[in-house]
Amino acid sequence: MPERVLVTGGAGFVGSAVVRALLDRGYEVDVVDAFFKGRRENLPDAPGVALFEGDLVDANLIKQVVARKPIAVLHLAAHHFIPYCIAHPSETIRSNVLGTQTLLEGLSPLEERVKIVFASTAAVYAPSDQPHSEDDAVRPIDIYGVSKQLGEQLIEFHSRQHGAPYACARLFNVIGPRETNPHLVPDIIDQLENDRLQLGNLLPKRDYIFVDDVASGLVRLMDEDAPSGAYNIGSGEAYSASDVVDSIGRALGRALQVDSVPERQRAGDRPVLRSDCSKLQRLGWAPRYGLDEALAATLRSYGY
Repeated sequence: MPERVLVTGGAGFVGSAVVRALLDRGYEVDVVDAFFKGRRENLPDAPGVALFEGDLVDANLIKQVVARKPIAVLHLAAHHFIPYCIAHPSETIRSNVLGTQTLLEGLSPLEERVKIVFASTAAVYAPSDQPHSEDDAVRPIDIYGVSKQLGEQLIEFHSRQHGAPYACARLFNVIGPRETNPHLVPDIIDQLENDRLQLGNLLPKRDYIFVDDVASGLVRLMDEDAPSGAYNIGSGEAYSASDVVDSIGRALGRALQVDSVPERQRAGDRPVLRSDCSKLQRLGWAPRYGLDEALAATLRSYGY
C-alpha cells in the first residue's frame, strides 16, 4: 500500500508542485488548504490526493488528518506575500506561527516520530551582499521573516521534545506556473500588453529558483536521512528586476520598456539576496532550470 504524506498549503503555488512531485514518486498525498491563496484547480485530479479544506489553527482538523498516519509532513501553509504580511502582522502571526504550533501539537501524541519539512524563507537572514549559508546570522527585517524564524524555532523545539527529525528549507525567490501572489514575474506578465512596464525597484538582486526545483528539493529533504537543521533552496545566482525583464523579452523576441515607479518601490528592500546551496547539493540535489529556462517555462504556462 502506498505511503501517505501530509502537505499543508498543498493547493498553493509551491504546494501544488510538491503534490505532483510526491505523486510521481508513488506517494499518496493528503492536502490541507484554507484556500486563502490556494486554488482548487492547482491540485492534480488524481486518485492519490485527498483534500481537507480548513484553517491550520483548527485543532480538530489537524487531529483528523494526523489520524491518517502520514509518514512525513511537508508544511507550506502560510501567508507569503511580504507587503500583505506587513499590512496584516497579527494575521501573519496567527497563520504562520499559531498554525505551525497547532500542527505540532497534533503530531505530538503520535508514537511514530513523523519527519517535518518546513518551508521557511531566506528572509530570516540578516542582510548581506554575500551568498547566504545556513550558518549565517538570522536577523529578519520584516514580519514575514520574523514569523518564519519563530516557526523554525517551534519545530526545532518540537524535535528536541519528541525526537522527530526535521528540515527547515529556506526558500529563495520561487518562480514558475500557478503563482498565487503578485510577485515580480506574474506582475510583469500581467503587464505584457502595455507599451511600458511599471515596476518598483529595478536594481536589487534576487536568487530566482524554479518551482519544480524547489519541489524536488523539499521531497529530497523528506526522503533523505539527513541531519536535522536548516537547508537553503536556491539557484546560487542573483539577478536584478532589469535582468528578469530582459530575459522575458528574449523569450518573447522583443525588447521590453520599463519604468521604475516610486509608489511601487519597497522601503528597506535588501540590495542582494543570494544562496549558497552546497549543503543540500551534498544530498544529491541540484537545480535543473536556469533563469532563462525557468522564465520561458513560466511564460508557456501563461500561453506565451
